[in-house]
Amino acid sequence: LYKYYVRYPKEYPAAWEYGFKELVVYTESVKNKYPKIWVTDKYDQPYIMFLFYSRYDPKSFQENHKLTFRDKFNFSTVRDYDKFHFENTPGEKVKDLHNSLIIAAPEDISDKGANVIKTINFPNGLPAFKIVSNWYEENLTISSPRYLQRRTEYRQMSGFSLGVGRWNN
Repeated sequence: LYKYYVRYPKEYPAAWEYGFKELVVYTESVKNKYPKIWVTDKYDQPYIMFLFYSRYDPKSFQENHKLTFRDKFNFSTVRDYDKFHFENTPGEKVKDLHNSLIIAAPEDISDKGANVIKTINFPNGLPAFKIVSNWYEENLTISSPRYLQRRTEYRQMSGFSLGVGRWNN
């Protein structure tokens, strides 16, 4: 029992779904700022955790979700509901998704060039999720009121700003 309840959660925290509660609480606090939220499905089927921790209305979910195609074992999973999209999120795939919040596995997003606004760690201190803001608006000049407003919003959200939310490659 000691190995199962004490050692195993520390050595394999992803298997215990650590980090999802904090992730969902944070995502709920900023979701109205983004038209689309991409979430990695690297850790099992995260839509279940999002539904549970956000207390999403079951009727709304049943009326508004999309499944993946069935796999070779005849299983499918939820790909979309509401503004959430669940899929693998490597940096090359998501870096050009503008006006999105991207929740990725740490190894999928480079520390260089991404607008990482939050990192959620496992109990052992290793990163579980990187949250990237890809908010971008065309035709903003540095002196325009809309740019200044967006910059202020970013600073309030994340405590710092890396431009307008672009990947800086």
